[in-house]
Amino acid sequence: MADLRIGTATSAPAAGTLKLGATDISKIYSGSTLVWPTDIADVCGLGTDWTTINSTVTAVTSGLPIQIVYNATDWTTAYNNSTPAAAYYNYATSNTSGRGLYYNRHAVAVIQPPTGYRIPNTNDKDNLISSACIDTSVIPNNMNTLATAVGNWDTNVFTNTTYRGNSGLNIDAFGKFDNTGTYSGNGLIGAFWFYATLNADYRGQEFKQTFSANYISGLTSSLNNGYNIRFAK
Repeated sequence: MADLRIGTATSAPAAGTLKLGATDISKIYSGSTLVWPTDIADVCGLGTDWTTINSTVTAVTSGLPIQIVYNATDWTTAYNNSTPAAAYYNYATSNTSGRGLYYNRHAVAVIQPPTGYRIPNTNDKDNLISSACIDTSVIPNNMNTLATAVGNWDTNVFTNTTYRGNSGLNIDAFGKFDNTGTYSGNGLIGAFWFYATLNADYRGQEFKQTFSANYISGLTSSLNNGYNIRFAK
């Protein structure tokens, strides 16, 4: 049987069409060499389709809509009371910043995704930090090939790894809230909620821009913070 592993191969698959979801990935091989042609846009994301802007959804699967809070005191109260809550950047009254809402862990647990979408899961998160999505020619491994050269940062495309295929999650460096309602990480951290299967709870995936080492790293962070939401399908 031919070796069909993505990321490593010792031989080309048998002749014919090889599909990943609806995407024809037959052309990713050249003999026994794995290549990444520009017409295979979602190889890196391994089939995950992401919403392109941060969520402002407040609808829930049942019960009252997610509460929007307008100051750090109310954010902390909601968190301590296990109340689903969210806030706009700088506690604005609407999405004037275009950054979407920052949700606490109780909100992401009950939010109603748009039709056909869901909260990302562990597999979606892991695919983003798989070898297929990372430029391994850069040490430390880089999650954004636009950042391989000094001064070439683009915080709008933290995971747009065009060297190996666009993951589709062009997460912005819009920072986060902590459980006290304090905001931080503007221009340095891009993050979203996902469901961690192993932990059976919701956690934030952070992508952090590290100027001193000139790379972007991915780390799973606290479940106590307030993060944006990108839906997946």
